Amino acid sequence: MRAALLNQPQAPEKLSMMFARGERDDQGNAVPVDLVQADVWFRLAARSPFHDNSQIRAMIQPQMTTDHLNEAKRLVEAWRPRKAEELKTLEIALPAMPGAPARSCPAMP
Repeated sequence: MRAALLNQPQAPEKLSMMFARGERDDQGNAVPVDLVQADVWFRLAARSPFHDNSQIRAMIQPQMTTDHLNEAKRLVEAWRPRKAEELKTLEIALPAMPGAPARSCPAMP
C-alpha cells in the first residue's frame, strides 16, 4: 500500500489484483475482495504507459453497481501521490476480512 501511495510503477497494479482476487499480501495477511478499491488501483495503474489492464478491469466492472463505479471514479479523482516523509507519519487502515477486527499499519518510527 505504501509503495502504491508513493506511485511506484508496479505497485498500483499489484494492489489492484490483490483487491480483485482477495489475495494475501507479502506478509501473509488476507486481503478481502473489494471491487471498488480494485477498480481505483486499476485506473491509477492505467495512467502508467507500462500497464494496459483494460481487459482485467472489464472483467470486474460488470460485478459493480453504478454507485460502486461512481465511488471508484471519485476516489481516483481525489487521489494524489504521497511523499515518503508523509507516509512515514501516516497510519494506513488495512482491509479487514468480514467479521474480523479492523487493522492498521502503524506510522513508521
